[in-house]
Amino acid sequence: MIEGSRPYSESYYRKAADTALSIWDKKLPDETRYRWSGDITYNYLGTFSGKIILPEKPKEKSVLWIYLIPESVPVNKWSMDDIFQPLSSPFDDYFFFKWKLPDSTIFDFKGVTPGKYWLKAVYEVESSGDYWVEDKKHIPRKGDFENAKSPVFEVKAGQTIDVGTIDCNSPVRE
Repeated sequence: MIEGSRPYSESYYRKAADTALSIWDKKLPDETRYRWSGDITYNYLGTFSGKIILPEKPKEKSVLWIYLIPESVPVNKWSMDDIFQPLSSPFDDYFFFKWKLPDSTIFDFKGVTPGKYWLKAVYEVESSGDYWVEDKKHIPRKGDFENAKSPVFEVKAGQTIDVGTIDCNSPVRE
């Protein structure tokens, strides 16, 4: 995570599919038709952003995990299902480059299938270091922090929404 940047979750496959359909349906202007890198405007998928408030200044081995959960999944079952789009954001770069540590993090999820969702945030105080493993899911353990269920929000095709602020301040006790 680079200072001043926002952690994000995005699938290159979803981005390519949306771009290909947009080209097919003539929804992209000619000057952006074949731009496969950088930000694109999604026409068939959606984007959202939000802010996570952390319970403390992060430590060097800390990692923030954010999971996109379908509305139909109950709070106590979130970890049993496959995660649609996980986002993991370690804080070790802040220590390596001697950057100012945040007490909150703004994030983005790009290329999301339209539907209703809620978010699960987990602040892992002491990471095992395998946060870059694809499809990794961190189950909160004693000493970590998590949020209560966030409000449900709806992602619509072609739209970008702000889902607001989520407090990740509930200590995990078991």
